[in-house]
Amino acid sequence: MARALAAWIRRHEVVLGVSLAGLGVLVTIVFGVLGLVQLPGSGPDRPAPNQSRNTPSAGPTASSGTPTPTPGTSTTIAGEPTGCVDPTSGAGRDCSDPQAAALVQGPDCQLPRIITTWGLQPDLDSLLLSATRTSTGQCVVAPAAQARQAGATALTVLEAQSGTVSPALRSCSRTGGQVGTSCASRHELEWVGDWQPERPGVKPGDACVESSSRYSGSSVRSGAGGLVATAYFARFGAATRFRCAVGADGVTLVGSVRNLHGAALPLAAP
Repeated sequence: MARALAAWIRRHEVVLGVSLAGLGVLVTIVFGVLGLVQLPGSGPDRPAPNQSRNTPSAGPTASSGTPTPTPGTSTTIAGEPTGCVDPTSGAGRDCSDPQAAALVQGPDCQLPRIITTWGLQPDLDSLLLSATRTSTGQCVVAPAAQARQAGATALTVLEAQSGTVSPALRSCSRTGGQVGTSCASRHELEWVGDWQPERPGVKPGDACVESSSRYSGSSVRSGAGGLVATAYFARFGAATRFRCAVGADGVTLVGSVRNLHGAALPLAAP
């Protein structure tokens, strides 16, 4: 599993401002050496096959026509999802069924494009969702295993489509990025977007500060204590990519810092 990936982190410091109980907080970006056991990733070139549950994975793209809503499922919500079905057979299921998936209307079954129609941002929103096709060719979106463990169902997917994304659907991690989990569980960092290639003239550390700032709704300024923006590096074949994460400085969280906008951090109970 690890032979396809070598991951490391370099160290430098930056400042990201949010308010914690009315005080400015410092965001530091930390780089050091990291050997990942479970490095979250998505897409066909994820570093290891056991990472499919950690981030959204794009399903097959080939399709034609528009799936028909299944009778007896939830009412159609304006936008993509049109009901709930069994993710394998396509048979209608109640949306509260833990094994149900949300039926998605339209020929494109690429998760980044789907969540864009929901008003979300694939370059920022890293969700524990999978987009696949049933045996009858219908495109369905379902919570990944870690999201289901946190209580997410197809109803949670429909809520995300309407603009309310549960922390159970957001991708977080423990122990320096090695153990993926839902943001509804205890974690130290929250993933911001997906793996991206290094670009000439763009420092990954600066890019992660910028994306973490947009993600949390906070401005970059000086302060004391606070959030940590981290850039993780991984090798995908001959190419090196990086991924951004944000979390509290030495603090365990339960919940998401997405659109925090100066509110108190979702601190975990001791």
